[in-house]
Amino acid sequence: MKTRNALANQVRALMAKHPALDTQAKVAEAAHITQSTVWRVLKAEVGASVDVVDSLAKAFNVEPVALMADPADAPFIQLWGQMNAEDRYRVMSFMEVTIRSRPSNMGSPVQDWTNPQDTGPATKRASAKAGARPLRDATTQNEATEQPAEERRKQHRRTA
Repeated sequence: MKTRNALANQVRALMAKHPALDTQAKVAEAAHITQSTVWRVLKAEVGASVDVVDSLAKAFNVEPVALMADPADAPFIQLWGQMNAEDRYRVMSFMEVTIRSRPSNMGSPVQDWTNPQDTGPATKRASAKAGARPLRDATTQNEATEQPAEERRKQHRRTA
């Protein structure tokens, strides 16, 4: 799909979702662009400039990239834009572990990406080891709320 078609589809979908921006004139006014520019975007006649995309994004209160993405991906892009760097790192770590733990015949591995807090090979080995374990409530809890290891061992001995 061409980017201009994706942009037209996204703007149409956002206009349908936002009653205050449901006409070309309302969008034009909110975006501080002309109504004819909105019409050209909706008709996918010409490629929109970066400034027009930015203005439309501000009018609809979305990330500019969300206007040019596949409509199915737009909610994820919007959420990504609202995350701080630490949350983005956690999501990327989860995605990487999930993809790398798939059998090799299910797709290609993710591209390597870097994090300034990465401590090197030991962290990567620990992440790979953690990714191989199945998730359960105990592995997804915050470490501060977990029961100390010695108490877990005692409890396990009592129940065995």
